[in-house]
Amino acid sequence: VGYVFEWKEVDWTWMIFVLVLRARNLYDKGKSEGINAFCTIAMGKEKFGTEVCEKTLAPEWHEQCDM
Repeated sequence: VGYVFEWKEVDWTWMIFVLVLRARNLYDKGKSEGINAFCTIAMGKEKFGTEVCEKTLAPEWHEQCDM
C-alpha cells in the first residue's frame, strides 16, 4: 500500500458576521429629549458604523456587518 501526500499552501480567510440589534438604558447627558445614538465596530483596519438614531435612549438598528 502506498500513499501520496500533496502539500498545499492554504490562505486562511476569516469572516465575522455581526448583527447590531439595539442598545438599552443609555446615559442621558442632561438632555431631556434623549441623545443621538450610533454604534461603531472596528476589527483591524476595517470599521463599521450604524445609522444615527436621533433623540432616544433605547435605539434600535437591526443592521448587519460582515468583516
